[in-house]
Amino acid sequence: MVQRGAQLDVVMTQAATKFVGAMTFQALTRRRVITDPFDLEAVTDASHVSVTARPDLVLVAPRRRT
Repeated sequence: MVQRGAQLDVVMTQAATKFVGAMTFQALTRRRVITDPFDLEAVTDASHVSVTARPDLVLVAPRRRT
């Protein structure tokens, strides 16, 4: 998607970072990955809220429970 010009914002839970590291998504998207909604830097620029205000598409990928 990035190669086709899409701008991606990745928001991950702590559990998700144990499966795929946040740095992987940061390298692929060239954008900051949000992993903690209560991070002071995230709260200061309200990025944890603003990512929901502008998307054309939202993908939620829940963890499969066995």
